[in-house]
Amino acid sequence: MAGDYSIKGYTWKCADGAETAEVWKASPEAAAATQPVMAKLRELEKLGAFKGNLFRPVFSYNFKGYPRHHPINLAAFPQRHVDFDMHSIEPGYGFPIHLHDYADENYLVIGGQGKVVIEGEVLDADQHDVFYIPPGKWHCAFNPAGNCAPFHLFIFQTPRVSDELNELGYVEITKSQWDKLGLPKKKWENRSDERK
Repeated sequence: MAGDYSIKGYTWKCADGAETAEVWKASPEAAAATQPVMAKLRELEKLGAFKGNLFRPVFSYNFKGYPRHHPINLAAFPQRHVDFDMHSIEPGYGFPIHLHDYADENYLVIGGQGKVVIEGEVLDADQHDVFYIPPGKWHCAFNPAGNCAPFHLFIFQTPRVSDELNELGYVEITKSQWDKLGLPKKKWENRSDERK
């Protein structure tokens, strides 16, 4: 089924989605090009599930004091556009101040209490609070040593983290790496230095 499109005096015919699928199906070259890729994607998807549970992860990275739990095996979905995991941060632990220029990042507090730092501002983080961190902003989260319970922080970012992004020159760097490289300080850092 074709449709007519027009804009500013120009008109053209175009196949709709159903017709496009039929054309692809009838093309041996298209089938030869796409079948191996689609077969690989279907195989990878067998390793994953579309449903998971934050407190029963498929696997975890056990960083000391803040394990990262993956409720769904996202590696089984290489075509995805989002990454997510849950950090269970013990009292007295957190992760380094860092930034990345490739992703919007969001934090959702699932349980406990902690602190989120964005561009030098220390914010209270209570259950059900949501934080937005744009690309290029220094940020981290931690659970103050005086707390008694873990701080459960669900983190999701888009686009997803990938090795390909690093190869393209996108950056994720910690604050200590930045300082060792002698890169310029931001305004909020100079203010905090003055308060010491």
